[in-house]
Amino acid sequence: MEGSHEGSSDEEAEKKKKKKKKDPTSAEYAGCCLCICLIILLSLGFGLSPEDEVTTSSVGTNFGLANYSYAEYLQDFANAVDRGNGGSSEIAALDSDDPRAKALDWIKNDDTIENSNSGQSTLVSNDLPVALALERFVLATIYYSVVGDSSNANDSHELETSFGFLGTDSICNWRSQFFLGVWCDQDEQVEEVSIYNVDDLTGNIPSEVALLQDLKKLHISDLTGSSEMPSEIGNLEKLQTLLLTNVGFYGDIPTQLNQLYELTNLDLSQNSFNGTLPSELGDLFAVQTISLANNNLNGTLPTELGFLSQMTSLDLSNNDFSDQIATEMGQLSSLKELKLDNNDFGGGIPTEIYQLSTLTSLTIQDNVELKGDLDPLCNNVDLDKFEGVADCADGEPFCYCCFCF
Repeated sequence: MEGSHEGSSDEEAEKKKKKKKKDPTSAEYAGCCLCICLIILLSLGFGLSPEDEVTTSSVGTNFGLANYSYAEYLQDFANAVDRGNGGSSEIAALDSDDPRAKALDWIKNDDTIENSNSGQSTLVSNDLPVALALERFVLATIYYSVVGDSSNANDSHELETSFGFLGTDSICNWRSQFFLGVWCDQDEQVEEVSIYNVDDLTGNIPSEVALLQDLKKLHISDLTGSSEMPSEIGNLEKLQTLLLTNVGFYGDIPTQLNQLYELTNLDLSQNSFNGTLPSELGDLFAVQTISLANNNLNGTLPTELGFLSQMTSLDLSNNDFSDQIATEMGQLSSLKELKLDNNDFGGGIPTEIYQLSTLTSLTIQDNVELKGDLDPLCNNVDLDKFEGVADCADGEPFCYCCFCF
């Protein structure tokens, strides 16, 4: 009984201790909530010092989006136009001959409109949200980048005189009478940039084009400058049409293009791309047309091309592709046009090609080592619509429905 009494006393003592613990006061609750808020803000990137808000590794020739998120670039731009948090700006530190420096100078000093009542000039960007002012800066950067050295001439460029670039009007009206230039949606977000059939474009395409987050169509052609293709273009998730022909691209086709899930039309022809065709292009499940003609691409075709079941046109002509044509090409059940001419394909023609019954155009000539028989394909296509060209005048590849060299 005595042991039982001692156990009971211990339990009562423990209960007394618990009762002595004080409930948190309102001040303690407030302090706790403040700590939680600070933790959340820090996790979202707030509370950083101005020096920490943007990276510093991209100054110079590599300056661009490679080390920037959209939010970081927007913050840096806001600081550059004195509408930020008072921090430093890498854009403002660029050399004066850099296209982005020229665009910044224009938007801070020359992009003005006169007030009809006061007669005083005010900056157009001052009346815009910072995000829309950034789009204006990006379009000015594209202008100075594609125009290149021509922007240093005394005379105004055609993009100014005919398209309205660098005008005080809304960027949504920067286009020519032929409807080329800039188009926006109802919220004045840029959704199309088309610059082609324009003379004296001596520059290249800047990575800043990827800041136009609502872009659906990008069509730029005939630049005499040279550069690697900005991999940041792969960030344009809404892009449906990408036509960048004869713009001086060299090096590899960026694998990041596989992020363009809504892309339906891709044309990178008449450039100087080399290396192999990235297998990541097989991720473009919505794509309908691809043209990579007139480049220096080489190696074998990736089997992943067979995944592109929506594709109706594939032009790989005038490259240096070699080895046998991938058997997976026979899986392209929607294909109507296939151009493989002027390459180094060899070996036999895969029998899987015979399954392409929807074909209306096939060019396969000038592949001197290519052998085989295309007659079974002729039996499967609609001969009233089909046009084929092959090196069949002296034998293989046999093709009774082709125009033979």
